[in-house]
Formats: sequence, C-alpha cells, structure tokens
Amino acid sequence: MARVRRSTDVAVVGAGINGLATALALADRGIDHRVFEAARPGAGQSAGRTRLFRHGHRTQELVELARDALVAWGEWEERLGVTLLGRQGVLVTGAEAEPHVARLGRAGVAARLVQPPEQEALLPLLRAPGGPALLDEDGGSIDVRTSIRALAGAAGERLVTAEVFGLVPGDPTLVETSEGIWEAGRVVLCAGAGLDSLTRVAGLEV
Repeated sequence: MARVRRSTDVAVVGAGINGLATALALADRGIDHRVFEAARPGAGQSAGRTRLFRHGHRTQELVELARDALVAWGEWEERLGVTLLGRQGVLVTGAEAEPHVARLGRAGVAARLVQPPEQEALLPLLRAPGGPALLDEDGGSIDVRTSIRALAGAAGERLVTAEVFGLVPGDPTLVETSEGIWEAGRVVLCAGAGLDSLTRVAGLEV
C-alpha cells in the first residue's frame, strides 16, 4: 500500500452543493478538513444552471427542514456577498396544493391558495390548470453556478482535486485517492452518483 501522504480530521468526498456546504460548516467550527473532488466543483449531481427551492414536501419534517434551510441560504448570501436564491415564488397545482397549505402553515411558512386569474398574473407564461394552487411565497430558483463558485471559493486550499477510489474504515479511516492515501478521523460522503460504489467498497449499507 502506498505511503500515507497527509492526514485530516474530516474528509469530505464530493464538492457539489452538499459537500461544499459541509466544508463551510466544518470551517465555522474550526475543524480541520479536506474536500475531495475528481473534477471541477459542481460537475456531478449539482451540475446545471438552476434548481428549485420549495417548501412544499409530503411530510411535516421535510417542510420544517426546508424552512430552516431558507434561513441558511440567506446567511450564505450575506456572508458570501452574492445572491444565490430567487424569491420568485413557486406554484404547486393539483391535489397536493391544499394539503401543502396546511403543512406550510404549521411550519410558519408564507403560503396561500391562489385562484386561476392570480396564477396567470404571477406567472404570465403559465396557462392556469384550473382550480386553486398553492403559492409558496419564498420559494424560487437556486443559482447553482453562483452557489458552487462562492462555496468553492470559501473552501480555498482545502479543496483537493483528486478522485476517491476507496475507503478503508478504521481509526483512522484510509481514504484512497488518485493523489495518494490520506488518513481521516471521519469521512462525510457527498459523492452523488458515486456514493453507491464507495459505500460498497467500504462495506457500508446505505
């Protein structure tokens, strides 16, 4: 086995939104860490220009997590000096609209039912499907590219361009990468499409 090059308290595998957000949280806590990414940050599951931020989920727990996440997005924007999340509003139509209103209301999220004429005024390109729709007032588009760029900039030199081939659980865990082997006290897997292969190699069940 190749000689261990370096060590870190926490190895984060994957530099998409989740991996870079994890790195920022670790930095805030003063924890030594490295983020390993085989390609450029955001090239995997986080690739693309936009994603949708919404509060409308099927369980109360997820609604409340989304509510808390919106606060975190706002904190990132203030800290990083960029706009990451639009607040254009999100419309949810169909049978799920009314149940969503109740869940969002219990979580203190700004939402209400709107009728077809207002739906068309809110989204002029939309042909109103008929019946009431939920307006999630603080939902909107996530600017993925700006988010990745800002979070990767915050990671700085802790972002390591290297593919992770395998993990050997232990104390410490060995992280086998294209740039050598690292020791890590903990590993956080945010590998997106590569998650399944890494967990199998490590003998983990997800």
